[in-house]
Amino acid sequence: MSIGEFTTVLEPRKLPNFVETGYVRDITERALAYIAAGFPVHLKRMVVDNFIHSVLKTDENMQKTWVDNRLTVACKYGFTLIYDEFTRSRPEANNVLLSVLQEKMMDMPASREGEGYLKVDPNFTAIFTSNPEEYAGVYRSQDALRDRMVTLDLDHPDRETEGAITVAKSGLGKGDAGKIVDIVRALRDS
Repeated sequence: MSIGEFTTVLEPRKLPNFVETGYVRDITERALAYIAAGFPVHLKRMVVDNFIHSVLKTDENMQKTWVDNRLTVACKYGFTLIYDEFTRSRPEANNVLLSVLQEKMMDMPASREGEGYLKVDPNFTAIFTSNPEEYAGVYRSQDALRDRMVTLDLDHPDRETEGAITVAKSGLGKGDAGKIVDIVRALRDS
């Protein structure tokens, strides 16, 4: 089987409205240094928001049917797995990551044909993101999983970065965007 049967390989490129400031470059350089050293990286929002106006609850159904998924493909071919908001998954669903990150082996279920494990390609890496545990629908991640990654706690970006993002996303001029950023920052500080 070829890799094309499972996924599409995308080459990373900046989008036209991608904002890159010193703040963004610093975070990127720190994350890439840890990745180069062989550590998975976890980018975590430090914002605490206790206002919850609605909660959506869903039931999850676990089945023993195995289908090669993004994690399997990334481990097999040495891709980078980006696991956005991993704490929205139930903690037991993330147990497979423990051996992937520590022993570089992926346990495969009995319902899958072939070997009972998959050796993780040495080029495999993982980037995780999460929001604070206070957010609705977020589970507390296991200590064992957090011990296997480097967590970079992210605060709000600096004013320059917030202004550049506002300009890029809204199409407003720099002066108007700056006024909006100043209002939002003042509200946040109060």
